[in-house]
Amino acid sequence: MGTSLSKLVNASPGNKFRQTSHVFSDVELDLVTRKGVFPYEYVNFWDKLDEECLPPKEAFYSSLTEEDISDAEYGYAQSMWKKLNSTILDVFKMFD
Repeated sequence: MGTSLSKLVNASPGNKFRQTSHVFSDVELDLVTRKGVFPYEYVNFWDKLDEECLPPKEAFYSSLTEEDISDAEYGYAQSMWKKLNSTILDVFKMFD
């Protein structure tokens, strides 16, 4: 793929996702069609995908990039978690 998934989604017209409208409301669709964050290093066992709360911001640290996620990115993850009321797997499988 010659470009990032984030750029592809942003370049796609909103009506490309119309088949998902029976699953997601317009607000939820806006949340699930933008780039998210995933705590790759935190999720080191399958059981962590069944957790019923969002991991702390520190869990999203990447030793590969040596960076934490921003407060805005974590706020977005919190919004998704709250709005979709899901487990880690349900929320993040859309972005992985």
